[in-house]
Amino acid sequence: MTLPSAAVGAFITFADPGLYAPYDTAPRILGIDLATDQQAAGLLMWVAVSVIYLLLITYSFFRWASREEAADAEAISAARAEPPIAALPGDPGARATS
Repeated sequence: MTLPSAAVGAFITFADPGLYAPYDTAPRILGIDLATDQQAAGLLMWVAVSVIYLLLITYSFFRWASREEAADAEAISAARAEPPIAALPGDPGARATS
């Protein structure tokens, strides 16, 4: 959610009808009165834009998480595929193999 669009959308939604004077005398489309049209526009700006941003952020997060999970799985499989390190002669931690 962006703060400017939320603030302007809330202001338009709760303002008295006729916030934009030239629109007061404009012909009404679909028979929607001035107050309903202004509230719908404010809600669209306030809520719909926030939902779009939320969806984009969610999509980006899951793409990032998927790439990180794939990189982790690749690192684990590469670590398992490496041959074990041979013990050096005279290494006190080395076990005798016979």
